[in-house]
Amino acid sequence: MVSRLPEGSSQQRSKDVAVKINEILKKTPGVDFWVHIGGLSILDGANVSNISATFIVYKDWKDRGSSLNQDVIISSINRELFGMQEAQAFVVIPPPIRGLGAIGGFQMIVEDRGGLGLIELKRATDELVISVNSESNLRGLATIFSVSSPQLYLEIQRTKAQALQVPMTNVFDTLQAYLGSSFVNLFNKYNQVFQVYIQPDDRYRMQPRDIRNLYTRNQLGEMVPLGSFVDVKAVQGPELIARYNLYPAAAIFGSASPGYSSGQALSLMEKMAGEKLPDGLSYEWTSTSYQEKKVGSQAYVIYALSIIFVYMVLAALYESWTSPAAVIFVVPMALVGVLLALIVCGYDNKNW
Repeated sequence: MVSRLPEGSSQQRSKDVAVKINEILKKTPGVDFWVHIGGLSILDGANVSNISATFIVYKDWKDRGSSLNQDVIISSINRELFGMQEAQAFVVIPPPIRGLGAIGGFQMIVEDRGGLGLIELKRATDELVISVNSESNLRGLATIFSVSSPQLYLEIQRTKAQALQVPMTNVFDTLQAYLGSSFVNLFNKYNQVFQVYIQPDDRYRMQPRDIRNLYTRNQLGEMVPLGSFVDVKAVQGPELIARYNLYPAAAIFGSASPGYSSGQALSLMEKMAGEKLPDGLSYEWTSTSYQEKKVGSQAYVIYALSIIFVYMVLAALYESWTSPAAVIFVVPMALVGVLLALIVCGYDNKNW
């Protein structure tokens, strides 16, 4: 599950959303336990402050029965999440092949090939998601790309810094040490090696104006306040800039609705992207969707060649052109028998 809060949300708001998600999962039938990790975006594979990930483990089949399959559990959770106003939350499933993509379903990458800018990329991506969400054969369409994250922009007057004989390296080292942390050295104790980091107390770096009160050393050994040549401005920008094939890109995630194939979902997404994306923006498939589009109808050719190969081997073994036909025709009959047995027993063949 992925939950996304508004840009610039505090840690307390993230904790409140986590508590509500816990309450939803507690009363969801078929859920055994879960692990919530704040600040992790599994869709981007990066740490993002306003995004959290929740990994859900189902109960065993013998405890929940065949009626509580994955689709039923996900639909139940999504209904509860839809009514949550504090954050945008939705359930995603793992990829069918471990390591090939972050989630199941399809993943389309919208690329800014014409240099239109991140704002236009965001606008076009949101418009595409809204348009496709109205289609009944697609579900769970979402994008987490954003360009409105609150940020602080430090405008360093380099000419003035040079006049004060302050090296830029000292400026950046001071910002690193006071606003983040800085590695000092190692020391040995109790037969172990410990790392030493310096970091100021949080009350000295809570407000943007605190940056101007920091001091750095110039080449004369004097302490110079950063406020004498650094201006702090509040701006908005992307929390994370992703690139695909070197182009600025935004990812769109989704899946096919029950009763529709993944091929139909990909074809519809291609059609809608061709209609909605302006000139300068294009799209590509990635993860399992890329493999599916790349293979295309090759699977039918492979099956045909496999049947021919098996037939030729059996013909050489039996020294007959007609005897292998009995073996070849038994295979589809056996598959039909397996499917009939699953239907009679009432099992869900998607989970086998």
